[in-house]
Amino acid sequence: MIKLIVTDLDGTLMNADLEVAEADARMLREAAGQGVQICIASGRLYPDIRKIMNRVGVEAYGISQNGSAVYTREGEQLDASHFPADRASDLFEIVSKREMVFFVCCSDETIRLHKSTDASRPYEERQLSPVHHQADIGREIRSGQVKPCKFSLFGEMEKLLSFREELMEKYAGSVEAVISDHDCMDLMPAGISKGTGLARLLKELGLKHDEAACVGDSYNDLPMFALTPHSFAMMKSRDEVKAGAGHTTSSVAEAVTAVLEHNRSRRGNEAAEAQV
Repeated sequence: MIKLIVTDLDGTLMNADLEVAEADARMLREAAGQGVQICIASGRLYPDIRKIMNRVGVEAYGISQNGSAVYTREGEQLDASHFPADRASDLFEIVSKREMVFFVCCSDETIRLHKSTDASRPYEERQLSPVHHQADIGREIRSGQVKPCKFSLFGEMEKLLSFREELMEKYAGSVEAVISDHDCMDLMPAGISKGTGLARLLKELGLKHDEAACVGDSYNDLPMFALTPHSFAMMKSRDEVKAGAGHTTSSVAEAVTAVLEHNRSRRGNEAAEAQV
């Protein structure tokens, strides 16, 4: 029986206009009404996840910043992680030398930006939470006053992938670079992902991996897909992402419908076995 449904936000539950389709919201409410727990797992901040929960009309668990933090339905933080100050400072200095927009996403669930520019404003407008402009962010990272969970880099994918190769040569084993959108690459502490966040939540709930289903559309969803056979990649995902999932789906509503049908079938089989 599937007891937990986990959905990604951008490109999955939420479209490019930051909207949630009513059909998707309705099916998540239907699943919750049938006793299935809901979780939203995103590269975004937890306050953003809360906003979407309110739009959908469900109480949900949260996995924010690609697994950096895990939250209960009441908003209690179950787990959190961030870069060590020295590694965060190194990354900030290296990224600052590149001609690309980047955000510093922090353990206090805020987004920091050294300086707002014409280049950064389109990316700032895509955020649900305010982007804080902080000229001394580098100094505060070095001192440990600001604790980055991830660095989000924006730009042309070819340039991002080239930079990833450079970073991995230097930081393999301590930093992971994961593609989270068509123009975004997130730098994460090694070993932190949506998959580790989901594993932490399953442990908290006392659930087995095959009692969870997840829906996503990008590379940062692959660690979740690897945990359960009930994984759904959006049809528009890249082939490598779809290859990592057990199923494909055109929408969250379609995936949730499949989950509820799976549960109905399991209940029917269990009832038939009980009568034998």
